[in-house]
Amino acid sequence: MGTSTFSGPVVSTNSFVLTATTVAALPAVATVPIGTTYFVTNAATNATTATSDGTNWLRGDTGATIS
Repeated sequence: MGTSTFSGPVVSTNSFVLTATTVAALPAVATVPIGTTYFVTNAATNATTATSDGTNWLRGDTGATIS
């Protein structure tokens, strides 16, 4: 799959489907672009999104680092 770069907001009238994964299967954060987001099915307290900030995977519900 290719990569697309946008200079403005992305608006869709449909849904976006995130790749589901586990915490252990998240790729090394340094190997993905900042803003890459996954749906993590087994985060500590509940399923949540995880987004790369370039240094850590951050939980979508709290902003805390996923571990």
